[in-house]
Amino acid sequence: MATGIGETLVAARRQQGVALSDAAAETRVRESYLAALEEEDFAALGGDVYVKGFLRSYARFLRLDPEPLIAEYRTQYERPDDFTGLAQHPVAPLPTERSPALVVGIGVAVIAVMVLAAIGLLNDRDEPQDTEVAPAPVETATQPLPTQRPTTTAEKATEPDLSDDPTEVLAGDAVRMVLNVNGGTSWVRIVVDGATELEGEQPDGTRLRYRADESIVIRVGDPGVVSLRVNGQRVGSVGDPGIPVTKTFTVDEGA
Repeated sequence: MATGIGETLVAARRQQGVALSDAAAETRVRESYLAALEEEDFAALGGDVYVKGFLRSYARFLRLDPEPLIAEYRTQYERPDDFTGLAQHPVAPLPTERSPALVVGIGVAVIAVMVLAAIGLLNDRDEPQDTEVAPAPVETATQPLPTQRPTTTAEKATEPDLSDDPTEVLAGDAVRMVLNVNGGTSWVRIVVDGATELEGEQPDGTRLRYRADESIVIRVGDPGVVSLRVNGQRVGSVGDPGIPVTKTFTVDEGA
């Protein structure tokens, strides 16, 4: 089954653990406009040109290809240019008592107006698809934003500092970990001895086992539904619900 524009955006943002407010700060697009995109409330965004511009910016931020989303919007929602209005208003017949010169002059003027209107509509329709939209309704953040590449807000928003993510050094010759997901779903990434073994959304009831000679690093999107057992010891929940966290377990080389 095909996924709609809004569902695609919401799924990508939640998979990366990004809050809508953080996405608004990174893209410099109002949070209400991003919410309108996710809800497919395109009428609130001020027209097709702005919708396509916001959609392109948000998709690139979420590391999605914007073109399929733009194409779906054009197919499902974009209003085609209306050329029929010109033909629906014929010129009323002029009274026969007017002079031929006056009749010809008025006819030429009417034809000129119709030609200019048609040229204007054609120019609008031929607008290049990849032209970036002028940020008319865009609200800039009150604080200066960093100019570096938006490294994905999932990494920025969930990246813990050292005080929140101490490395746990374990006695023994290896790290043996059992991870359980209970009570919901959570995005999980597991790095074993420097190699990423798993990354993605894990359903309720998931049970994973890993062994490392040096270290295991886990990153969890919703710690409230994830529990651990490391080297036979029950660690329990890895953090507060809804607050992404990273945990590192290493072997004590001197043991």
